[in-house]
Amino acid sequence: MIFDTEQNDRCMAVMKLGEVVEVQPAQCKARVVFDDDDSVVSDLLPIVIPNSIENKDFWLPDIGEDVLCLFGTSGLEDGYILGSIYAGEIHAPSESKDVRMIKFSDGSVFKFDRSVSVFEIEIGSTKIKVDKNNVEVETVQKVALKSTSEVNIEGAAEVNIKTPVLNLMVGNTSMKLNGSKATIESKDLTFKGNVAVTGNLAVSGTGDFEGEVHSPNIQ
Repeated sequence: MIFDTEQNDRCMAVMKLGEVVEVQPAQCKARVVFDDDDSVVSDLLPIVIPNSIENKDFWLPDIGEDVLCLFGTSGLEDGYILGSIYAGEIHAPSESKDVRMIKFSDGSVFKFDRSVSVFEIEIGSTKIKVDKNNVEVETVQKVALKSTSEVNIEGAAEVNIKTPVLNLMVGNTSMKLNGSKATIESKDLTFKGNVAVTGNLAVSGTGDFEGEVHSPNIQ
């Protein structure tokens, strides 16, 4: 028996701080070495998580991470990993009591600040910020929105689109807008209502007109 406990004291539990030396993701278990116990290595220990049946949580400590373990009196084969702690030169990623966050080794961050009700996600150059009134998405490459059903975009005041080039494709009809030119391609194109043209108008092909046509350039 590793622990110096009395045989008649079967209710005693021992908490020990050790260092992770092996992880088994499929089992959600890890082995821990205890330097204060002559570097004895534990059996595979289950990692305590919030949920494991209907809702399933998953996390693993890293190799070399300090973890707090709880054991019964039967030794290092009967215990659990309760969690990790910040120790030595390892510091918490935030100093605010209102922040809950996860910061990954690749620099990605999931963060919620309850003092201002702001949720932020940062993955590389992609950033998402959500608060009570706004949603902001920023990235340096592609933003894709796809649905097998309908997509509705509604602005109570206005919808603004700012881009060097705008392409719209609806079936066989396409429209391309850039800084100085607009092109619409379609088999049939119908305008209903008044149409006003300021500047030159060039028309090729035949045309049918209904009603009166007034122009100083038509003889």
